Amino acid sequence: STNQIVEFVYVGTTLYGLSDIGGSTEKLYMNTNFATPSWGGTFGAILAAFDGKLFIEYQGTLYMSRSGQFISTYVIATVTYSAGQAITFTNITQGLIHSKDDVLYFGYDNNIASKNGAGAWNLTALVLPTNMIITSLAEYGNLLAIGCRPQYAGGRSRVYIWDRNSSFATLQESTDFGE
Repeated sequence: STNQIVEFVYVGTTLYGLSDIGGSTEKLYMNTNFATPSWGGTFGAILAAFDGKLFIEYQGTLYMSRSGQFISTYVIATVTYSAGQAITFTNITQGLIHSKDDVLYFGYDNNIASKNGAGAWNLTALVLPTNMIITSLAEYGNLLAIGCRPQYAGGRSRVYIWDRNSSFATLQESTDFGE
C-alpha cells in the first residue's frame, strides 16, 4: 500500500508492479522474492503519470500507457526505460497478444493499434466509427472481438469482429449490445 501498486505483470520469476501515487512519482517496481512483501524500484520518478490502463509484457518488453501521450517501454533484459511511442488518446484498453499471429493489439479511442515483434507500431491498424469508444479486446477464434461503447449517452454498444487484416477497412461482423 505504501507504493500504491495498482497494475501487475508476471514475467518469468519476476512480478512487476506499476504504482499510482500521483503527480510525477509513479514508478515501476519488481519483486522476485515472494516470501517477503518488499518491492524494489526498477527506475525512478517518471516525468508524466502512467494511467495504469495498458500494462503488458510483449517479447521481453513491458508496455505501459502514460498520461494520454505515450506508450512507454521498459526492456527487461537491458533494464532500459524509454518514453516510447508518441500517441494521443483519451481512452485506452489493456493490450492483447493474439495467439494466432503473436501480434500485440490494443484499442484507443476508436482505433486499434498493433505491433508485430520488433517492428514499428501501426497506430491505425483498424479505425472504427468516431462515435464509438473501444473498451475491451478478446480473441474470438482466429478473429479479434472488439467491445465498444457509444461516445455519447443514448447510443448503442457494439461488438465488432475483425480478421486482424489491416489492409482492409471492413469488419467480419458487428453485433448490437444495446444501450
